[in-house]
Amino acid sequence: MAVSYAEGLSRVTGNDWLDLGMPEALWHFQTNALGPLVVAIDAEGNSLYDAVKDKVNENLKNL
Repeated sequence: MAVSYAEGLSRVTGNDWLDLGMPEALWHFQTNALGPLVVAIDAEGNSLYDAVKDKVNENLKNL
């Protein structure tokens, strides 16, 4: 999966926070044919996967 996402990146256009190290730095990319993507965790730590799992379990109880 990661390889197919990487193939959508055409070049690095910049970066920030290199002092944190290469993996933790914020990288800017020019893309082509990237997406659609699903963001699973928001800035407040809410997980889309947990929300879906909770809803499914609630629905199963009501069956």
